[in-house]
Amino acid sequence: MDGAEWRDAPRRVGDAEIVAFTDAAPAVLFGAIAHRFAVDKILWISITSEYVASIAARDIKTLYALGGLRGCVLSGTHATAAASLIHALLSADDVTMTNEAGSLAHAFNRPLITGPVELWTTTSAPYAATITLTNVATGVAAESTRL
Repeated sequence: MDGAEWRDAPRRVGDAEIVAFTDAAPAVLFGAIAHRFAVDKILWISITSEYVASIAARDIKTLYALGGLRGCVLSGTHATAAASLIHALLSADDVTMTNEAGSLAHAFNRPLITGPVELWTTTSAPYAATITLTNVATGVAAESTRL
């Protein structure tokens, strides 16, 4: 699946549309086209050994500051653990924690973002007919299907 396929099969979580890019740097592509979005977007990010939670947190903060980003869907082997690290790094706190997704010692992510960023986790693939998402803050599950 490539970006063109995803545009042909958009998804929503609430009133925000999910955007996914494969085989590319999601933050770079999202940042390049964010100014064109008419509605808030939720970016799909695959956490891997090359694209770790701390880098994803940096990119989420940057994209939020650029505008148009409401939140992120995190996928990958350790998506839930990565969500914990990312959630902590998006706070005002000095973060020291270790889990399956990584280890942080006195880490922070400045400047602070001005509003809440929705974080969702999933074990689904972005091209599945139905994806199940879990909201990190509330633990509430939701489903998203192609529109």
